[in-house]
Amino acid sequence: MLTILHPHLMKHVRDLHQGLCTIANDKEGTFFLIIKAPKECVLAAKAKQRIGFYLAPCRMGENTYYGLVTTYEDDELNPLMIITPLLDDEMGQSILHILSASSFDVHFFDDNNRELLGYKAQNPKYSQFDKNKYKLSPSNLEAAYKVRDRSYHWFINRAAQDDKEAIRVEFLEPLMPEELFILDAIPMTNVFQKGSGVSHTTLERTEPGSYQELDIVRLLQKVFGNDSIFLNPLRTDNDEEFVDILVASDEYLLLIQAKDSPNTEKSLSRKLERKIATVSKALDKAIDQTRGAVKYLRRNTELQFHFGEDVFEIDPQDKVIRNLIVVQETFDNEWESYSQRVLELGRKMGTPCYVIGYPDLVTWTAKLSTPEKFFELYDAIVEDGLEHDFFPRVTFNN
Repeated sequence: MLTILHPHLMKHVRDLHQGLCTIANDKEGTFFLIIKAPKECVLAAKAKQRIGFYLAPCRMGENTYYGLVTTYEDDELNPLMIITPLLDDEMGQSILHILSASSFDVHFFDDNNRELLGYKAQNPKYSQFDKNKYKLSPSNLEAAYKVRDRSYHWFINRAAQDDKEAIRVEFLEPLMPEELFILDAIPMTNVFQKGSGVSHTTLERTEPGSYQELDIVRLLQKVFGNDSIFLNPLRTDNDEEFVDILVASDEYLLLIQAKDSPNTEKSLSRKLERKIATVSKALDKAIDQTRGAVKYLRRNTELQFHFGEDVFEIDPQDKVIRNLIVVQETFDNEWESYSQRVLELGRKMGTPCYVIGYPDLVTWTAKLSTPEKFFELYDAIVEDGLEHDFFPRVTFNN
């Protein structure tokens, strides 16, 4: 277990937003492969006991560079994936080195830096892999984003032969227990408004709601002050939840409704159409809950809610009220439908609303380090959506 045996390496894990990185194992002259990914990817890797690697050719001018597409096979035709531009730097070279090795150690972390799995892996095609044939892109941001985008388009249009040529890395043996119950009693990670001093998580989740809500709180802590975040505040009139998460300050209120699905092998094995339908249904439910929360807020001159043993009173007057719906994931082909439903809600309620997939929220909270930056992007997206009846897709290039 990397977290216990090499705790000094956790800095590299925390610095990684999402994706792959390598860390040199100086004792053996090899590399650890670190994969930081959504829980669905990690569970798919565990269920299949393998991951896939595709070297995606990217034509740029007179040169062909390569991106690495790492797949987690929840669905044979449409697997979960993470794209890593291969740049001509130490990281790019070390990834090619790993792919040419017969075996290596791989460690899986989630978005909140918790180590969930670790394996000794073997590459049955290592002897066929010639790392010298892959030209790496110049190491700059512009080239990296071009490789990332072109690798994505290559992968979704790949041929059957590309699947046959992919590297399937098989897991030989676990490096840590595969069934973990992680108990977190570190005080500084549980300081949101009178939250419990102890929290826990697991990789497989049959009842997802409370786990996802707590994960969202941990993401929000990167942006907002701990004393402004309220998890599951209760209305004073009926003791029902006002919203899943409330972020409150003197200037604004952010009302968040969160929707997740079970993270089990059964749920991962569902066809893509079923997953799309599940997210759509969850969005409709979240829209209804958001509508109810806004109506409750407007019926009262003061927002009153229970939190622990205390009752909080917040004057919503002169505060900017924003709504955010967080779903498990979003699908490009359904984005217009998501946009129109959420924009309609915002128009009817007279308050901005936006929908975001959990993986996108991970990126937002990694890239936008202050409330001002977070809301600057939020407001720009909603304004553009109201003008064009369609939320723009966001890509971070920094």
